[in-house]
Amino acid sequence: MKNYHRISKLLEDIRDGDNLSADQLLVKPSFFYYVDKKYVKNVVNNGLVTPETMLQMPNLNHELVQRMFSNMLQDEILKKCVPVFMCRVPETLDTTKNYVKNNIPIKISIDKLNKSDSKYHVYLINLPGQTKLRKIKTDSLSKLAQMEDKWYKFFENSKNPYFQDVPQAAIYCEDGKIPAFACKVLDI
Repeated sequence: MKNYHRISKLLEDIRDGDNLSADQLLVKPSFFYYVDKKYVKNVVNNGLVTPETMLQMPNLNHELVQRMFSNMLQDEILKKCVPVFMCRVPETLDTTKNYVKNNIPIKISIDKLNKSDSKYHVYLINLPGQTKLRKIKTDSLSKLAQMEDKWYKFFENSKNPYFQDVPQAAIYCEDGKIPAFACKVLDI
């Protein structure tokens, strides 16, 4: 269904005479992070930071960070990871409408992340039946990104306002952040 919408948008752009970029034609492996509208400029300038790094920032609400990332902050590896979705959060579900309305999607390019000076690893978290962290090889990331229709169904049954119960990837960042050049702000 998602690919249908992508193709429809391309056809509309062609019909309207808009110039197409290579990014619109290629599906590159990427992950998605959602940030409150008031922090978008910070992401554009500084990139995305881990929950552990957020707790060291004086301008953030630490109580909210604790609630949003409670499951990650209890694990020594996960608190040094940026949690990301493997697809965009569906906009039409009752369980997601409020979240999507109040947050801006950030697309994290795996190709650009590979060009980072900082080393990173990707783990899968919240998979049904999973009891321990599962590290993913870099060459498997493309396959995960292509399974976006599979990830949508988990949002329908989510009972958590921050979707901590939805399968996600956790990007371990050696220096505590995903660099800004790997992040692209989508709908503002």
